[in-house]
Amino acid sequence: MKRILGLLAFGLGVLLLVMAPVIKFAVAPGLLKAPVDLDVTLPHGGENFTYLSAKDGGEIVLPYVSVSRHIRTNTDLSNDKVAVYEQALCLSRSDDKAQLPCTTGSDDRTIANYYRSFAFDRKTGMAVNGNVCGSDGKTDCKNTYNDKPVTREGVGSIFPMGTEKKDYLVWDDPSGKAWPAKFSGVEKIEGLETYKFVQTITDAPADTKGLPSLYSNTRTLWVEPRTGATIHGQEELDQRLTGEEPGKSGLNPQLENKTALKGTLAFLPEANKIQADKAREGIKSIDMITKWLPLALLVLGALLALLGYLLSRRGRDDDDQRAARRTVGPDESRERVVRSGSAGASAPTERMEPAVDRRGRDLDGR
Repeated sequence: MKRILGLLAFGLGVLLLVMAPVIKFAVAPGLLKAPVDLDVTLPHGGENFTYLSAKDGGEIVLPYVSVSRHIRTNTDLSNDKVAVYEQALCLSRSDDKAQLPCTTGSDDRTIANYYRSFAFDRKTGMAVNGNVCGSDGKTDCKNTYNDKPVTREGVGSIFPMGTEKKDYLVWDDPSGKAWPAKFSGVEKIEGLETYKFVQTITDAPADTKGLPSLYSNTRTLWVEPRTGATIHGQEELDQRLTGEEPGKSGLNPQLENKTALKGTLAFLPEANKIQADKAREGIKSIDMITKWLPLALLVLGALLALLGYLLSRRGRDDDDQRAARRTVGPDESRERVVRSGSAGASAPTERMEPAVDRRGRDLDGR
């Protein structure tokens, strides 16, 4: 019985030893994907922000702009391979520097609201287009920006898991184009090592509430490389009207070169913490799949294999002893045991006889 149990334990141990590298190098990479349960609001803000106010009839400088970025997963369109994130980005006037939720167009505090739906590959972070969404993988992904269909390319809502120290093409919705985001070093944000990427956009044709404009932006992103999460972000915006008006020829001097939006907007410390906490959760999950689970299988497999070897060897020795007893026979075995015990208890003592010569006399003369 011991031998059978030993062989079973040894076989299971070897199986676990084989499974450890398989899980680490073959299974785990397929399990590392962007989440599809996201629902988060990230507060941003900026001071001394300039924008063109229709109400005030010109450019005004605001002491503070509140920015609310709400991101959630469209669970109906997301599947095992593709995630679809919906985002509402709202800029609001906040003279008392309070953080505001998204306001509507009828609210005097509203500066601009932007809405988008972005489909991307859950492993690579790259934009996905066409009929590859939904539970059947055949539904239109419905990529939109301000309710207009968009065909995207490059990285969008999230960088790939395992982000590298290299340049990436990152999609920009206002310009409708992917621009290079250059790797610019490593920095710590909220205690996490991040890769810094800087994207520079200059005088790209854009739209400002129906009016043609030229849009420039220096976008800086600090990305936690293992999860691809953006821990901190900053945008230095400069958007100016061209002076053109739809349906009219020539330039309107009252609009030409007017500032539509200008200023720096950045994640607030609260947003940094939210993103850092989510990244840490992601890192724990990644470590569990890629490190701790294979290590546990390796250790458990080695212990089971060793235990199985010892049990099997002990069982084989027991079998050999039983086989020997059956070959000798019970009576002979007992006799050998008795003889062995007697010989071991006391050795026989020889009686010393006196030496005699051939005539029968003692050699000492008697």
